[in-house]
Amino acid sequence: MASAGTGVETGPQASAVCNKLECGRLVGEHEGGEEEEDEEEEVEEEEEEEEEEEEEVLREKLEGVWETNVPSSLDAIIEEAQASLAAALQAGEKRLRIDIRTPGLDEQFEQTAAREKALLLGVIEAFFPLFANRPTKILFESEGEAAMAAKAYSRGFEIPTSCSFSGLSPSSLSDSDEVVFVVEPTNRPGSPVIVALEALLDACPGKTFVLFNPNLEPGGAGLGIRERDRRQSFLDSFRSAYIYLCLASLSRPALVPRELGSLHYRYETDRYRLLRCLLPEDGPGSLNRFLKRRVYATSRITPTAEAPPNFFSVQEWAGVRPGQEELSRAMQGAEAVLEGLVRKVSGESPPPVETVEAAKDVLVEAARTRGVDPERVARAIGFLEKGSRKGKKGPEEKAAAAEELRRQIQGRWRLIFTTGTKGTQAAVGKINYFPVKAVQSFGVSSLPSSISTSSSSVSTNYSNVIYLGSWPLIQVLGSFSCPENQKLEFKVESIKLGPLGFGSRGEGFFTFFYVDEAVAVARGQGGGLALWYREKEVEG
Repeated sequence: MASAGTGVETGPQASAVCNKLECGRLVGEHEGGEEEEDEEEEVEEEEEEEEEEEEEVLREKLEGVWETNVPSSLDAIIEEAQASLAAALQAGEKRLRIDIRTPGLDEQFEQTAAREKALLLGVIEAFFPLFANRPTKILFESEGEAAMAAKAYSRGFEIPTSCSFSGLSPSSLSDSDEVVFVVEPTNRPGSPVIVALEALLDACPGKTFVLFNPNLEPGGAGLGIRERDRRQSFLDSFRSAYIYLCLASLSRPALVPRELGSLHYRYETDRYRLLRCLLPEDGPGSLNRFLKRRVYATSRITPTAEAPPNFFSVQEWAGVRPGQEELSRAMQGAEAVLEGLVRKVSGESPPPVETVEAAKDVLVEAARTRGVDPERVARAIGFLEKGSRKGKKGPEEKAAAAEELRRQIQGRWRLIFTTGTKGTQAAVGKINYFPVKAVQSFGVSSLPSSISTSSSSVSTNYSNVIYLGSWPLIQVLGSFSCPENQKLEFKVESIKLGPLGFGSRGEGFFTFFYVDEAVAVARGQGGGLALWYREKEVEG
């Protein structure tokens, strides 16, 4: 039986569990009733009791699946953000940002939960005690907003004497200010606040700047690519101290938001966690736990701060914030991740892969969404590897296979999935979905914007590039050859770390057992399996 929306075959037990999970949690649907004398009803009662017992067992098993360290309310988010900002300041960070994007604080919920100035002021006031011993300027977009904030804070808030308020302008700072806390700097048509902010930082290079919920993405009509890249580089110079991004879908035409999950980051861990939540289908009431007053309709089963939704981890990224495309792709695969978790606690195995086409479908889906159960990906790779060993090849067949591999492998391939070498498996376990962007290139330039200058119809250039965001952090350069059959050998001739080059030499090999227009799979010299997805060449 297939679970809705996944297209993955599961056993009856897993499907039943998934159906119940879609309602938010494992609960018994039957609460019993008066004992009936009718034999048929007695049988039904016995079946209900058995079902409740099974649910209880599964509920206990699933306790280890749900993420427990997820803030369940706005107050909990603020408490985490305070600790993360304190850690970042203590580490000496000079450019920081805090993103708390929840109803009442984020424009995506504007249609149903308008941004509240009182809520905003209450949130940022929680950070002021961190600046009690450091002269701090709290900047708003205008002097009028700053004056209104100062007046509001004078009524019942205890503001440290070290904090003062001003509008965002070149004259807003004094020499004595050590910290500058900028509240919701936002680019508007005809008023690129990011330019004013750049000028302010250039004039005060020694001060610590903290941006709260910045909206400074460098868009806008008529903005050239070079200027857009320059502004993006400036924005990227601010390191995240804390992120809680509430993810929601909007049902039309009423634009009612439904909570999907969150992107969560803390400076102390330096890991971005994408979490998916399981909620009832009765409406957006779970979002009320982020507000000071109820805005959305609720029911008796609506999650609250005291009984929050169940979350499970979809994917994690170390050090580099995922882009919108990566988040969307990961969320598309969330149901498959959940189904894999359910199978594990239910004691079920993934369905077998029995054809080359089925194996390819699994690998392509894994590459596009990163949501296929890792065990199922490994089974698909194993099926292809086993199939490649069938039959013996003579010298001519091996030579032809080597030449075919040399031609098929030409291009740029993004590493999607790896089991790691035997050594890394023993040390840290299987890696599975590779957490950062890594691209290996065979016969073409290491970077997509460049064009190979090789005069040969089939080049032997080799590179392996690890990216930090869109920036190539590490580049391993060399050449490759296909001496026989499915074996590809590569030689490392140099290594670049950012703009710096280092002389270094080494050798290695892959044994490819499947390559086509979309995916490639191989076993490396260290014994690990790997899956790559072909990247399209980008011109420009």
